[in-house]
Amino acid sequence: MTNGWVKIHRKLIEKGYYKKSKYVHLWIHILLKANHKEKEFLWNDKLVKIKRGQFLTGRKQLAEETGINESSIERILKMLENEHQIEQQKTNLFRIITVVKYDLYQVSEQQSEQPVNNKRTTSEQPVNTNKNDKNENNDKNCFTEMKNTFLTYYKKKKDLDYYFTGKDAGCLKQLTNKLKSTLKSVGKEANLTDTFTGFLNAINDEWIIENLSIPIINSKYNEILAKIRQGGSTKGYTGADKFEKVKGLLRERSRANN
Repeated sequence: MTNGWVKIHRKLIEKGYYKKSKYVHLWIHILLKANHKEKEFLWNDKLVKIKRGQFLTGRKQLAEETGINESSIERILKMLENEHQIEQQKTNLFRIITVVKYDLYQVSEQQSEQPVNNKRTTSEQPVNTNKNDKNENNDKNCFTEMKNTFLTYYKKKKDLDYYFTGKDAGCLKQLTNKLKSTLKSVGKEANLTDTFTGFLNAINDEWIIENLSIPIINSKYNEILAKIRQGGSTKGYTGADKFEKVKGLLRERSRANN
């Protein structure tokens, strides 16, 4: 697959690993290897689809293609996964790597060659670009704050560092939207990270704490919220007062609906 081209955003210069040539080399190699359209291959008499933005590979194959040793390949892939630049599906024989937000940066040639009359006026472009950049930055800052809040909570509960994966990133975004929706439903303007801190401290279910993870909390969100409405989930936990005002509003809403 040597035809065509890929786009590389200037944001790459801002990455902390930009001065580490192996990291940049492997990231660009991944972009070059990712499929620009869906493909299929036969595996154990079953058709496996490799979607746009994905490719099938292995640690040894990547090492041979880039000249980077296998241990470095694995370490760099983990870093890229933690940074939400890729996702990995592994088997004992191969792995499928997915470039996150591939479609956002790698527009097709047809899309990039749209007629001039489809473009917005020059005067609109700076305003829209600034607005989009601001929204994107706000979303990134919110995500980072929510992530750090959970990592701090996990460290306090388990005395261990949490291994944050691509799956965690997706679930955290869902959890963030659920918290925003909850605050909106009770008409409460509150700091999202403070609310999340209070929400976490309100958890006293032993099974959830024993199996503590972002996907678990996301899947148990309504159950945790129901206990908060009942008023029995904050006893004995410091910091739950941060969620107290929202909890009170939720109780009022619950009584109003009965």
